[in-house]
Amino acid sequence: MDKRKAFFDMHAEKWDTFIKGDLVKRIKNDIIPLFKIKKGDVILDVGCGTGILLPFLKTKAGKPGEITALDYSRKMIDKTKEKYGDNFKYVCASAERTFKFEVQ
Repeated sequence: MDKRKAFFDMHAEKWDTFIKGDLVKRIKNDIIPLFKIKKGDVILDVGCGTGILLPFLKTKAGKPGEITALDYSRKMIDKTKEKYGDNFKYVCASAERTFKFEVQ
């Protein structure tokens, strides 16, 4: 297991305690609106961690929207599933290895 994955696996259980309430509020009020999410959008949350963005993304995308949470730490995905159940799709994979990014 690589060191980065081991780090996130080790901290997954307490990850949410590292997130300050004012940061979550700022993300919700100042950053999420920049994405211009519409009802019914399909969203991939890459590096979702424990899923702090998922409820905000779902609120914007609405019931017809589809949100997939992707993280390469199995324990982060497990924690996210524990928090949100079947409300989202979950993928444990490396974004770097799953997608080929091309800068244009």
